[in-house]
Amino acid sequence: MNNSILRLKKQTFQYPGTLLLIIVIAVIACSSGKSMNIRNNSKYLMLEKAYEMKSFQMYESFFEQWHRESNPITDDELSKEPEYLKDIYSVMNLFYNSKDKLQSFTTKEIDRHISENQYVILQNRLNYFITLRKGERITGKIDNFRPDVKYRNKKYLYLNNEYEAILKNYYKIRGTDASRADRESVFNYFIKSDRPFIYPNICDINVYYNTNPEKGLAIVSYTFGFVSNWTSMFKKRDGKWILIETQPM
Repeated sequence: MNNSILRLKKQTFQYPGTLLLIIVIAVIACSSGKSMNIRNNSKYLMLEKAYEMKSFQMYESFFEQWHRESNPITDDELSKEPEYLKDIYSVMNLFYNSKDKLQSFTTKEIDRHISENQYVILQNRLNYFITLRKGERITGKIDNFRPDVKYRNKKYLYLNNEYEAILKNYYKIRGTDASRADRESVFNYFIKSDRPFIYPNICDINVYYNTNPEKGLAIVSYTFGFVSNWTSMFKKRDGKWILIETQPM
């Protein structure tokens, strides 16, 4: 085993119970983002220094700062949005927070990975497709998607453009084969995740309304790992959304 990894393990064993799940959206087909010059960014430099010094405390400081900056959309902000966006947030909050998830392979695996990690990163962009009651369609994308997630009391982080660029640069392969393997191994030890898996990566949400404004149907499409595609279906009954089905596509 690489000597730096041995040093890292000896150091981190002094601080048990902190495992990080990193979601690198840029490498998954369902999501995309603009690159930005981040090399002089103080947060990126903190992450690089944490790697160079094999410092658990510095890694922890990086993620704690990110967590402090990650605030869900407020009720006041949401009140100014159209009804279909309010419904999107209602559905996605239920998707992330439901404690009675339907028993299937994907929900069990997602739950297991969330349970094993202290930090969970959520994507910052969400595509949506809306079919209104008269047949009109609205398509768009939420670029600053901030659901209110409290599931299992983990620390949820929003992958905005800044942090996406930081992680992309951190993961960028450079140097010798040995240094690349060392960088990957060190970070993977902290995140307990096989990059670029996402748990889960939301591809889009479709919302359908019928003639009754208190009723509707929503389908969330997402990926699990490289090839697993899943959907979760929600119905709006008497003004309240409920999860009714989860299945592979």
